[in-house]
Amino acid sequence: MSVKEHEEEVAEQQVENQDTHGVATDAVVQAAVQAPMALLGALVSTPPGPGILAGGVKMVVRNIPLVVLFALLVLLFWPSESDSNADDPEVGLGKPNGMHPPAGDDLHRQADQSQR
Repeated sequence: MSVKEHEEEVAEQQVENQDTHGVATDAVVQAAVQAPMALLGALVSTPPGPGILAGGVKMVVRNIPLVVLFALLVLLFWPSESDSNADDPEVGLGKPNGMHPPAGDDLHRQADQSQR
């Protein structure tokens, strides 16, 4: 196997891993959106369901400051798009052949070491 074939194989494997991660993330988001609606539908369809639902709404309205605080905490810890790219530092960096240009800090370190 030549070096070029090996590099192509590694690049294809990285693309497959990224695609799999995207599909898994989409599935989790879809389940997270559909699960509360399914539970709410099941609750409303039972005979005591609307009464229980009205009681829950009253409780939330009475405790609106706590609800707002909880919502702010959720938004604080919600992962941002940039956090997902921080896990894989090689996304969008370097040249197509996989070589990465040296960082600025490395150049200073190399110059310091050569002077010693």
